[in-house]
Amino acid sequence: LTSIVLDTEENSKTEVSFFVSPNPVDETITFEYSPSILQDYNKLEIEIYNIFSQRITTIPLVEEKTRFDSSRFSNGVYFARLNSEKKTIAITKIIVK
Repeated sequence: LTSIVLDTEENSKTEVSFFVSPNPVDETITFEYSPSILQDYNKLEIEIYNIFSQRITTIPLVEEKTRFDSSRFSNGVYFARLNSEKKTIAITKIIVK
């Protein structure tokens, strides 16, 4: 599933790649981003929201690949926001089945 990239600043030299797999997900989500993103951003985190825009959880990203146990999520559609300390970089949809 492709992410919507929100950072389009001219000063940014970073190509933002942000992936969620598998999607749809059963129990474990893997978030992955390109290492070059750390050139322009630091303190990355993922915020998961439900369809009512309620934040469900925040996941700090300390590695290029982060696995997260989503088994406590109800079936449905969620949104993952990739954030740096000051801005939202990308958004993607997650389907939990």
